[in-house]
Amino acid sequence: NTTLWDLTERCLAMAPAGVVLGGGGYNPWTAARLWAGLWAHLRGLEIPDPLPGDAQAILARLDCDLVDEEDRLPRWVTAMADIPRADPGPLSDTEVSALIGAAQARAAV
Repeated sequence: NTTLWDLTERCLAMAPAGVVLGGGGYNPWTAARLWAGLWAHLRGLEIPDPLPGDAQAILARLDCDLVDEEDRLPRWVTAMADIPRADPGPLSDTEVSALIGAAQARAAV
């Protein structure tokens, strides 16, 4: 999720205007943390790690029939950001611009 936060911020910095719209997913822990973290990141707010007790309590109460209990990671309740996977390295501004162009072309179809 930190990669999406950074990429969103970079795309918005390159655009003359931007709108960020939320969406969901099958995993309520991931969706809640992704969007709350993105809004905090875009606002320049510090994201505490571990999360405060009240935030952990909210995440702990979530449930989902699509995610088995044994597959739920403890970090989904205690931290906003997931542990990054192997880092392929940062995208260059040229690569970010190419991704934006591809998205615009797709939207124009």
